[in-house]
Amino acid sequence: MPGTGRQLSPAEQVVERMLEASDEYVVATYEARLKRLSEDRRRLPGHRVVFGYLRTNPRTSLTTHRAYMDQLEDAGCDIVRAERMAGNDLTEGFFDLVDHMESGDVLMIPRAYQLSRLQGIARRGVEAVEARGASVEYLYGVGPTGTA
Repeated sequence: MPGTGRQLSPAEQVVERMLEASDEYVVATYEARLKRLSEDRRRLPGHRVVFGYLRTNPRTSLTTHRAYMDQLEDAGCDIVRAERMAGNDLTEGFFDLVDHMESGDVLMIPRAYQLSRLQGIARRGVEAVEARGASVEYLYGVGPTGTA
């Protein structure tokens, strides 16, 4: 496994390849849902969209990554944006998601550090969401000013 010095068994390699293929499907589904949302801007008054956002380090196992995605979907997210990348900066994918938000929408994140491990940058992400009139909720822990 990357970063651990341990090699994957053949069975684990098959599982990882299957999960990678499912991630490609998830990206296509995400893009299709965003397109539909963009085309149908005639939302009913008071109707909110719950967006999910997830960023894990590429060294995190795909199984864990998928588990977070499933938890966001189980929590009622209409659209989930999932990324596997390292770094502390807010990503282009995050801002793409925020661009589709309207007043009353919700951004759900499993843990605050999945925006950024740096408190100031995570706070900027929350401010970007709130500037659109949307709110941020966390599945676990507290917001970027606390520990999660």
